Amino acid sequence: MATVATYPVSATSPDLAALLDLSDDTVFARDAAGAVTYWNAGAARLHGWSAEELAAPGGYARLQSRFDEAEEAIAASLAQTGHWQGMITRTARDGTEIVLSARWAAQRDAAGVPVTIVETARDITGRTVAAEELRRSEYRYRNMFQAMAVAFWELDFSGVKQLVEKWSHPGEPDLAAFFASAPDAVRRAMAATRIVDVNAKTLRLFGAASRAELGDTMERFWPRESEAVFVASGIAAVSGEPTFHAETKMLTVDGREIDV
Repeated sequence: MATVATYPVSATSPDLAALLDLSDDTVFARDAAGAVTYWNAGAARLHGWSAEELAAPGGYARLQSRFDEAEEAIAASLAQTGHWQGMITRTARDGTEIVLSARWAAQRDAAGVPVTIVETARDITGRTVAAEELRRSEYRYRNMFQAMAVAFWELDFSGVKQLVEKWSHPGEPDLAAFFASAPDAVRRAMAATRIVDVNAKTLRLFGAASRAELGDTMERFWPRESEAVFVASGIAAVSGEPTFHAETKMLTVDGREIDV
């Protein structure tokens, strides 16, 4: 059975307690009855409770801890190894929710039962909220993207930009003239335009049963007579223009020509 070394922090060790109070991380200890026996300044600032308010048996329950896994699994980990780490969501004294990345270490008796648990944790509430907002934003965007009554292509022009940077030089600032001077340049740029995603309307309009049927690049959908429009749109994209608009012809999956 593993042995866990513990270092009690109390009024008898003021130097260590003072050092722990300097940390922005939360550090506290509780006994088997749920009484908080040590509570550093970081824990007090984050949770809003004083050490005295949590010192009685059951005081730990005031933190209203919720875990990212079953508490039975946490108890089993403490009993077997003396350690656990994971995510904890708590309600601070003012009612706000806080999220912590926590580590627990247990001092166990001869039977392996935890008698004291020491927690060190870091506040990751802001990071968690930001991740959730990003998830919701992406969800809203994806819904709008799919619901639009017009065809949307999400395209990656970075390959075109790399080609342009490779081909162009200070003596050739006119990219349209450069494309016109190189007969294969336009088709190579089309082949470098990667399809990231399309909406359902695109599949219907271009006669594709699935996204995979469209392939990886845009080249097959542009007839020769529409190359000038592709060049203009590509130049707008690599130049950082916010929008580009034109009417042209494109090809469907089965080669039909459509006006767009």
